[in-house]
This record gives sequence, C-alpha cells and structure tokens, in this order.
Amino acid sequence: MNRMIMIDQGLNTNIYLGKNRRLLETSSLQSYLVMDPDINGSQMSQPFGQIRSWEDALLLPGQVYIFKGVEEASLIVIPLTGNIANPLKPTEIIKVGELLLFPVQIGEEISIVNPDDEKPVNLLLLKCTPLTLSQCVVMKIPGEENEQYPSQIKILIGEFEERKEYEYKVKRKSRNIFAYVLSGAFEVNNCLLSARDGLAISRTKLLEMEALSNDAIILVVEMTEL
Repeated sequence: MNRMIMIDQGLNTNIYLGKNRRLLETSSLQSYLVMDPDINGSQMSQPFGQIRSWEDALLLPGQVYIFKGVEEASLIVIPLTGNIANPLKPTEIIKVGELLLFPVQIGEEISIVNPDDEKPVNLLLLKCTPLTLSQCVVMKIPGEENEQYPSQIKILIGEFEERKEYEYKVKRKSRNIFAYVLSGAFEVNNCLLSARDGLAISRTKLLEMEALSNDAIILVVEMTEL
C-alpha cells in the first residue's frame, strides 16, 4: 500500500513506521522496538514527551521477562492479548483492558510473568521519565479518575468499524498525542497509518481519526508537554 502523508506544518509530527521496527529476541521475549533509543539519527530513536522507549513485545508461554532499571523511570505495561502477573503482587493478575504503572529505581529488576503455559502474551512496555509516581498502580483503560494516576499521562483504546470517524479533543493545554494502530488501518490527522504504525503529534488541540477497515483498533497516549 502506497503512503500518502499530508502533515499540518504547524504541528511537530513524527511517524514511527511498523516496518522499520528493530526486533530483539531472547529465550523468553520477542520484542519490536517502536521507540528505539539505541539507533542514533533515526526517526525510530526519537523519544516523545515522557516516553523514552516503547516495546511491542510477545512474552512466550510460561516465561519471565526481567526489566532492569538503568535510570529512575516509570514503566507502563499494557497486555493486549492474555494476562500477566503483577510483578509486585504475583497473585494479582493484570488482564486485557487494564494497565500497570510502577516506578523503577536504578539497578532494580522487575520480573514480568506470563502465567499461561500454553499461550504467549502480546504486551506493550513503555518506559517514561519523569512521572510523579511513587507506588504501583493498576488502572482500567480508559483510566478512571484516580488520585494515584499520573496527571501527566492518559491512555485510551478505541475499536472502530470501517469509515467510522472520531474526534478526540485534547483535554488540557500544551498536550502531546501519540497514536498507535494495533490492528487495521486509520487516517489520523491526514496521515495514513497501518497496523503497528505510530504517529506523534506535539501541541495539538484535536485528534481526527477515521477507520479505514473493520474492527480497527487504535491506542492513544495523551501527555503533558515537557
């Protein structure tokens, strides 16, 4: 499919194409790097707002992924298919439709477990800094009002039928938006995006989306501008 991209020049916009993601594989995890800080000079290396890295990962059946803290940050874990165990409360299960946020200190190791011995789990791993987060928080998506939820970030997921149009009005001033297509295709602010493409838009007041296929799913992260 040819890409016809028309971008409002008044906005600071960056496109993260799914086909350009780098794949990292271990015995427990297959991870595609959407934001890849280790590739200098590439569009895929550019952090956005508080997000420093973004992994679209497959945690294999019954396996454990150990996230190592190399700086003080907050980690957001979003299961897209299957469930994961809460690293800080192993008996608590984080299900699809929920997300987990927790602070990570330098040198700390966090174990993310797939409790299912038969099926892999597709999950997103977002490392963010800074976020004013002092303890582990489990939230529904979209996040309900909660005093523990970081005021700098909001995450939504929407599913749309073909040709369904939707406008998302940014709730606060000086906001950044990152839209990530989980399945199907969308036109977002005049940019054509396919599955696993991402679009970063700075200082926008409105996000205009149109689904170009049935059962199209998009994830939107809204952030305060640093």
